[in-house]
Amino acid sequence: MYSTKAIRLKGLTPPLPRVLKVHIGGLLEQFRWELVKPMVVIFSQKTHGEHSNTLLVDWVRGEGRCVLHALFRHLSETILTRCSSGTLVPHKPLSSFKRISISVPLVVRNLRRSVEDGVIDLRDADRILEFNWDGDFCLFALTFRGLLSDRLTVLKISGCFISTDDTVALLHACPNVKTADIKKVCEGSECDLPDTLTPSAEFFQRYYDLSSFTLVSTVPLSPIIMRMAFLHRCPTVKLLLGPEATEDILAAIRGFPKFTKLTIRSCYLQPDVVAAIQG
Repeated sequence: MYSTKAIRLKGLTPPLPRVLKVHIGGLLEQFRWELVKPMVVIFSQKTHGEHSNTLLVDWVRGEGRCVLHALFRHLSETILTRCSSGTLVPHKPLSSFKRISISVPLVVRNLRRSVEDGVIDLRDADRILEFNWDGDFCLFALTFRGLLSDRLTVLKISGCFISTDDTVALLHACPNVKTADIKKVCEGSECDLPDTLTPSAEFFQRYYDLSSFTLVSTVPLSPIIMRMAFLHRCPTVKLLLGPEATEDILAAIRGFPKFTKLTIRSCYLQPDVVAAIQG
């Protein structure tokens, strides 16, 4: 179902931001597009002129690929909506979303079939500012295209295992990001699928607005931090580190600005390293 929240401004009546919630699986066993489609169609008919909607997709379990693909195919289609003057106006529902959050199972089976189903092209989501992904990273990397761009101001990836190179590729693709959370970076053999994204062609990327950065990692940080130029004067950085990630921590934190608000959580920091960080 979808909900609305009124925005009341004196003398103004802007379009109402809406939330489209799509559940796949769960108690109602919604594994068929026919069960989800009516709600999505009703929502889509009301999106003309709106640019601040939110899409929440919660794929709990089971074979949900078909519903996921059908959902984004529908949202990418051009539909005609009759406005108050009686004129039919074309628009794409996908362009009405400011925030997209997708949660999928930790492990999605038969990923090859997802590739055979074709990519999900999100280039028409040209108003999106915030993106959150939780679950199997392989599905995102192999299926979704056109999302990562300089439009994004919030990028959160969790519930999965990502290689160092894919982490760099994600961050480099979003140079205007203000909040970035990546959980978590691992050795290639531990990752959902090693190096699935196109590698970044740049050695480092400048971040003028990145004020909040959270990174969970079990591998050394320097290959990531040394390819990021933090230009925000006082960013907040939180690092949750495994044993190998602490090996180069002193070198890595040199990449942060002087007034960084730094929090490090790890059971593997040696006393002399802790003293050096505090000093």
